[in-house]
Amino acid sequence: MVLLVAFLALLQAPAKPPVYRGPIELQAAIGGLEKGRYEMEVSRSAGDYVLTFSQGDQKKLTLTGRIQRPEEEPPKDRVPVMGAHFLRSSDDPLPTGQERQFSQTGAAQYEEEKREWKAVMRIYKSAQGGNAWFVFQERGKAGAWTTVLFKP
Repeated sequence: MVLLVAFLALLQAPAKPPVYRGPIELQAAIGGLEKGRYEMEVSRSAGDYVLTFSQGDQKKLTLTGRIQRPEEEPPKDRVPVMGAHFLRSSDDPLPTGQERQFSQTGAAQYEEEKREWKAVMRIYKSAQGGNAWFVFQERGKAGAWTTVLFKP
């Protein structure tokens, strides 16, 4: 009986939003971060999007983002600082090392991988210099993308 009550409570509990993670290597200082390798994480806390950069156990930078409104245009003079970073969702299980080691078809591992990316991070700067800004995009259930802007 206790097990049934606990199971029903789990079914009624609101789904916890996913956390997106990925490594990033900065070739130059950007937005208050020094050159180096970081672990990037985007999560939701009290309805807000939070972007965290850390090295080891130390948090180096934490930013709160805002959802871009549909009528907002991105600046025309933006310059990408680096390519798109696809982030893994905490909802997607990671295959074991043994599963990733062997090819099922004989193709290269990247050709065989069937991951559906649900989030991407891009970093831009103004052509005149100044601060960088981070643009996070998350794919929703209906396939529509939510864009979140983080500015240091």
